[in-house]
Amino acid sequence: MALSFGLYYARGYMAGHSKWANIKHRKGRADARKGKLFSRLAKEIISAVKLGGSDPKAMPRLRLVFTKSTCRDLPNDIYREEY
Repeated sequence: MALSFGLYYARGYMAGHSKWANIKHRKGRADARKGKLFSRLAKEIISAVKLGGSDPKAMPRLRLVFTKSTCRDLPNDIYREEY
């Protein structure tokens, strides 16, 4: 007995199929956005260190990047490794 699509859907066999998919897609987009931001901040830290050294007290550019990175919840291990 072949079920038509309408009957298959009406009986509830597809219930709940899209909740996890929606969460997965939303999380994927958010993770990609966050990864792009973190890599951009890490590149800014690297370029600031190359330009003027690793002391944030003496380098206003590096201090600014650290301020931006802490506001954006960049993990500490990323900029601890850089200098």
